[in-house]
Amino acid sequence: MNRLTGRITSIDVTPSVCRVTVVVGADRFDALIIQSDDSHTYHIDQGIDLAFKPTDVILSQSNAPSPTITNAHAATIRSITHGEILSKVELSYQQQTVYGIVDTNALQLMSIQPNETVQWLIPANHIMLIEGADDA
Repeated sequence: MNRLTGRITSIDVTPSVCRVTVVVGADRFDALIIQSDDSHTYHIDQGIDLAFKPTDVILSQSNAPSPTITNAHAATIRSITHGEILSKVELSYQQQTVYGIVDTNALQLMSIQPNETVQWLIPANHIMLIEGADDA
């Protein structure tokens, strides 16, 4: 599981869904949370962890944003472990590590190598918010 620590900067609420915007360093992430009884516990300026699965990370060589994925950020490839079907990509992002598990065939088509810069994307509905991050 990937985990990044940030601070909540805005919260938009409807009866069915809540969009929580979190800043990690200088980068903005949006998380979509299906409304539940505990959704109201988030507040502005709260420290929070973003958690997401490596299999949800999407890689791109383009700086053009995806029309439906707003969470796109630059990272440098540290290493690639090629598997027969899936490959593990270790990314350096803001002096932290983000892992992606991607289709080996797709990765080979991209022809990316360690030390190259790529865009990594995470859909807003694939981010989980974990309370308990440092509020200092």
